[in-house]
Order: sequence, then C-alpha cells, then structure tokens
Amino acid sequence: MPEPALKTLEVRKPPGKEPEILLLRLFVPETDLEPLARMLSVAEERLAGLRKTIIKGYRRFPWGFFVVSDRQGRLVANLQVGFFKPWWLVMAMGRQPLVLPALVSRILAGLGLLDKFHVANIYLEQDYRGSGLADLLMDFAESLARESWHRKKITLLVSADNLTALKLYRRRGYLETGIFRKDRIEKLEMTRSLD
Repeated sequence: MPEPALKTLEVRKPPGKEPEILLLRLFVPETDLEPLARMLSVAEERLAGLRKTIIKGYRRFPWGFFVVSDRQGRLVANLQVGFFKPWWLVMAMGRQPLVLPALVSRILAGLGLLDKFHVANIYLEQDYRGSGLADLLMDFAESLARESWHRKKITLLVSADNLTALKLYRRRGYLETGIFRKDRIEKLEMTRSLD
C-alpha cells in the first residue's frame, strides 16, 4: 500500500481540458522502485544501475524523495531534494557522497551550518510537461526549504543544453551561480534566494 498523499496537485493536461488531480507522496522503495525505473525509460542494460542509484539516493535522504502519481496510481513525476555538501565538508570528507545523509543534514542544518537546500532531481513524464506540474513541484521544494528547514537559499544543477528547464528556472528567479564540467557534459548551478 503506497504512502498517503502529502498534497494534491491540480494540473492542466492537456491544455484546454478539465484539470487533472495528481497525488504527491513520499517514495516507497518496495512499491515504487520498478514503476519509477520504467517511468525514467532506461534501457534494459542500465536498469540494474539505475535501481541501485535510486535506492542509494533514497537511503541517504528518505524524507526528501517524492513521487507523483495519477488517480490510478501510475507514477508521472518524481522530485528529490536535500542538502549538498558545503565546500568545507568536501575538503574534510571528500566529494562522495555529494548529497548529505538525512541525519547529518538534520544535525548540521539545526546548527545553522547548511544554508543551501538543493533540488537534486526533478523528472516529469513527457505527457505532463507543459501542464504546470514542474512549477507545482518547484513550489513544493521551495516551501520545504523555507518553511520546514528554514533555509534562505535553494540551489539546483541543470544541463546547460536543457533550454526548457533553464527557461522555467529563470522565470522563477533562479540565477546562474556556477558551471560544472565532467566528461564533456556542462551543468549550470542555479540559486534562488528565499528571503
């Protein structure tokens, strides 16, 4: 049995039709792992690696891993949020893992040592792009950062060639604050003040 919905989201899909109600809830590995892997449309040979990555992310941050389903229970989107390691912790502990485990995050955030809340992943099924769902998920992430964690900034990384996502984030007030390059892939760090 899936977790109860934390929030209902009303989206326009397709534009001009009656709004659709979706359910946002916490990710449950036992029931959501396979549907999430299928939703992400990963080639069969990469599926085992994706499952491990999802479970690793979930174990580090169970309170920050969400899925969105339609009324029939089909997953249509996911959102993962948390805290990135600050530079001083990277220097002390090394780069891996980049996202801090939940308990460490709670302690450091409580001490005021983490100021940036991070959107680690957001993915929408093709049919739900342009429906307003991405804005609703970003509203939820920003609300978590501001109201539950009392953070002043929210960050994310986005592929430099993902023009649709860049347009969304810029429209929402995110500014480019860094560039990361790895294996010919360029990602932009974007930050928004939540004051």
